[in-house]
Amino acid sequence: DGGLPASYERPTDAKKGAKHIIDLVCEITAQFEDVSCLGISTCGYVDPWDKRIVFATDAVPGYTGVPIGKILEQKTGLPVAVENDAKCAAIGEMQEGNGMKYNHFLFLSYGTGIGGAIALNGAIHHGSHGLAGALGHMTVHADGLECTCGRRGCYERYASTNALLSSIEDRTGVAMNGREAFAHSGDKRIRREIDLWIDEVTAGLISLANIFDPSAFILGGGVMEQENLIQEIGKRLNGRTIGGFTDIAVCRAKLGNTAGLYGAYHNAMSLLSEKQP
Repeated sequence: DGGLPASYERPTDAKKGAKHIIDLVCEITAQFEDVSCLGISTCGYVDPWDKRIVFATDAVPGYTGVPIGKILEQKTGLPVAVENDAKCAAIGEMQEGNGMKYNHFLFLSYGTGIGGAIALNGAIHHGSHGLAGALGHMTVHADGLECTCGRRGCYERYASTNALLSSIEDRTGVAMNGREAFAHSGDKRIRREIDLWIDEVTAGLISLANIFDPSAFILGGGVMEQENLIQEIGKRLNGRTIGGFTDIAVCRAKLGNTAGLYGAYHNAMSLLSEKQP
């Protein structure tokens, strides 16, 4: 019926590894009565059909290759839906947020890296391996900066919030968070780094516009809460695209950090409805 019946929050302590996260999910599940299905929104490259983590960085040690969905199904006796966190956020926006307005949109979340998802015809596009939407790892600078994925020149090395903050620290010698950086944008050095960063964000979106021709870009992550940032990105995007692409909407994610939670909820409800006679 829309909306979440209730919510509950616990730190994942991801550095403790895959087994810890699985045990934590089981512990939380056991605290609730009448649980019918689990919806998992998780970092990493996820095969949603095999319910397996195809690849993950060392942010969660031992996570790569783990069939998390099947393990949780065995441990809890419940059906489990597993999806990448950015795709879950896009599903949340599609069902409850700004994605409700568009049949075709791209979702990008800017933070430590850049998560992404592709919504086509009102559904998430997974590609042939379930991995489509790794927009932060498209190459934007040949032989550019090294990325955590092991390759070079990835979009997130230039357009993530971390990329912006690293460039500001290199320029000024001062470490800041995103809010502090924009609060000090009167400093010409910081303003220049922000302008260059917005250009990097926009350049990636232009390439994606040429490939997917979306109705909208929905942009998430705390940095996108900054006043006038969305408008500036939209202005630069539509000022630099080829003629037919000049009316692409650029909007902020409506659900914020709860988008992935909503997406996992809707995935679980969809899986449950499939299993009911």
